[in-house]
Amino acid sequence: MLRPGGIVCAAVPFLQPYHPSPLDLQRWTAEGFAELFEGFQVIESGACVGPTTAVHWVFREWVGVLVSFGNLWVAKWVGWLVGWLTAPLLLLDLWLLRRRDAVRLASAVYLFAVKPGRSSEVAPPGPPA
Repeated sequence: MLRPGGIVCAAVPFLQPYHPSPLDLQRWTAEGFAELFEGFQVIESGACVGPTTAVHWVFREWVGVLVSFGNLWVAKWVGWLVGWLTAPLLLLDLWLLRRRDAVRLASAVYLFAVKPGRSSEVAPPGPPA
């Protein structure tokens, strides 16, 4: 429950491999996430985990499955090794997350919004004044 005028800060997965912890139930596009909060005043939204992370995660899982011959432990180990060796590529997200279109391939998206009602005009989140 959120009181009228309250601020919601939420982040959800978008392009991510299956990862139960303990459950993995759904993915959201930025537009779908905004639709979920229909009627709220959106302060800010976008990608919070970048496109390189999405591609990196899928790639290391794919290589693990490809060479594991059905053995889950081999797949996990190979995926970890490939992920470690290719981790420097993740630095690309520092640049990509500045782009507005990063949300199209983001690993996760976020939204800050205000619930309608009293005190619904608020300043965007930032350091205290």
